Amino acid sequence: MLRIYQQFNPTFVFPDRSYNRFRGKPYADDYNFKLNSKGFKDLEFAKQKQTESIRIVGIGDSFVFGVVPYEYNFLTLLEDRLRAEGLPVEILNMGIPGTSPSEYLSIFLHEGLDLQADIVMVCIFVGNDFEEVGRPPLIQSYIGSLIRYLFIRQKEWKGNVVHSAKVYLDEQEGMSENKYLEIEAQRSHVFRRHDELFAKTFQNTVLYLKQIRDICHQQQCDLVVVVMPDEMQVDKDLQKRVMSKIGAIKPDEWDFSLPNRLLASELEKLGIDFIDLLDAFKARSHEMHLYRPQDSHWNIAGNRIAADVLASQLPLILDKR
Repeated sequence: MLRIYQQFNPTFVFPDRSYNRFRGKPYADDYNFKLNSKGFKDLEFAKQKQTESIRIVGIGDSFVFGVVPYEYNFLTLLEDRLRAEGLPVEILNMGIPGTSPSEYLSIFLHEGLDLQADIVMVCIFVGNDFEEVGRPPLIQSYIGSLIRYLFIRQKEWKGNVVHSAKVYLDEQEGMSENKYLEIEAQRSHVFRRHDELFAKTFQNTVLYLKQIRDICHQQQCDLVVVVMPDEMQVDKDLQKRVMSKIGAIKPDEWDFSLPNRLLASELEKLGIDFIDLLDAFKARSHEMHLYRPQDSHWNIAGNRIAADVLASQLPLILDKR
């Protein structure tokens, strides 16, 4: 019965709130900014949107939350630029570090639905959003999921202090060179042709996006997917170092734009609008660094490029409304 119910109403029970273990602590310092009362890196959300405004809800992981200060975050910059062009937009940043597509669905269901969004912007990071973390047995069970939902739905959460009140340094290394290469090597299988693990996790990601699309249709709002490139896709020197570390001897087995093309094809079939940032980042990476050193996240310049691309393409999507 629960499985049948899930087919007709795949919304409010089975996606859990496990993302709370990653979210920010309400009102915590984040560089020179304070998180809002929900632990999001944004100003306080007004549940009721302004009559003439276009409300965009941004959902994603640490790329959306941002490793840069609030004023340099690409969503903050995007909102400012669209408003400067006369578009009455308000962009709500619901990024939570460490989350993945299944949790993007949960965040939207449990917290995004009440915000009266006109557009839900789901940001997919190529580096690890095809790397679904294994779900514990309790969550795999539909009955277990229902019991767990009833148990935790009122559970309090304290949240995490992500950056504290420290001074942001754009050129500060995130980790050692060896550790960063290890992480990029682990992620690299998504660029390998005919990789069985990627084929499976890719379909999982598409399924979650399809579910979000279906719920958006029910709520009469639109879904836009933003595809965020991994640094290895835009930095040829990093590609060489990672390939050397894993001992790749057959270059023709690798295709660093493969996930983007496959995702674009699936999104087109599903009728989901998307904006892929890969080409813009590849073009500008010859002029400047777009990622923090050995960190995998965008620096201030990377956030600026993302905002530029979105500011030029998002109005075209808004015109369809």
